[in-house]
Amino acid sequence: MVKLGQKAKIIKRPNNSESGKNAKIEKQGYICALTKHLVTIMYTKDGHDTYKESINVADIIDNHIQLQVKVNKEWNVVSSKDFEILMRNV
Repeated sequence: MVKLGQKAKIIKRPNNSESGKNAKIEKQGYICALTKHLVTIMYTKDGHDTYKESINVADIIDNHIQLQVKVNKEWNVVSSKDFEILMRNV
């Protein structure tokens, strides 16, 4: 389940990556806003908020971007089912 304030990790694979299929961008932060269509992640550095990024829920469902949330000290991949539950509750 996706919740406000939850630690989150975004994993992107660049489309035009010259470095091969293993190239990826990984960033950590926390969920600062949730809507039916967007998840907003606030990224931190040294305990201070640095910037935020809004991610379209459709990109996560279509696996263009992978969203992981930390639950009980483990990183769990967010699936389309998690967003179905979220949409019913919003």
